[in-house]
Amino acid sequence: TVHTALYNYMPENFGWKEKIIHAISELPPVDRFLRERAKEIITQTRVKEYLKDGGSYLDVGTGKGHIIELIENDLKNEGRQIKTASIDVGDKPLRRVQKRMGETRERESEKNPMDFMWAQAENLPFRENSFDGVSFFFALHHMSMQDIDKALREAIRVTHEGENTRIFVAEDLVETAEQRSFTEEMDRKVNLEGKDEEHNYRSDKEWEDYFSSLGLKVVDRNFFESKYKGGVVKHGFYVLGKAGSQGD
Repeated sequence: TVHTALYNYMPENFGWKEKIIHAISELPPVDRFLRERAKEIITQTRVKEYLKDGGSYLDVGTGKGHIIELIENDLKNEGRQIKTASIDVGDKPLRRVQKRMGETRERESEKNPMDFMWAQAENLPFRENSFDGVSFFFALHHMSMQDIDKALREAIRVTHEGENTRIFVAEDLVETAEQRSFTEEMDRKVNLEGKDEEHNYRSDKEWEDYFSSLGLKVVDRNFFESKYKGGVVKHGFYVLGKAGSQGD
């Protein structure tokens, strides 16, 4: 595919620690755990309800690839089909995920059937009006405030104009300093992060106001929780449309 050469490139963000975590994630029990977690996210967000049959979508911060893999496989089993591409700057899809994606897309002989590429969210290597939607599954809070702004503006740039165009954002939600502290603690444990990585969280109201400032309107949203020993992490899933699009 057009992205195969880029798949071999290793950015600085994919260092020795990330490579070790990635190798561990290839183990069958870990792969199964990550798939189950991805299934839960797909179920809780209900993202498949908002995907247009035959649509083209970009997933930003795709990580090890399980969410996109499962979405496409589920839709195929339902007699629906979408075309997706995915990017990340510090992780890449597992070989197991790529293999299963090759089977789903009937591209088993290709090394990168997932059409993954290393790229920055704040500088997407795609032309304007390239996609029907862009998704961010728990990716934005790992960026600086400035880069979050750039990433969403890029998502706006590369999506079509029209009432069915969507930008999807799944994020952890915090209302208090105590919630922020617990959410960050759990986030670092789940993602095996050190204390250096930046985390920027918002409340539901702060996200809505921020989206509005970018010319995005909340078409739909739903909330869910992850329970841990010692507390609960709250999540929000936002389905966004361009405020100026026809039909608004």
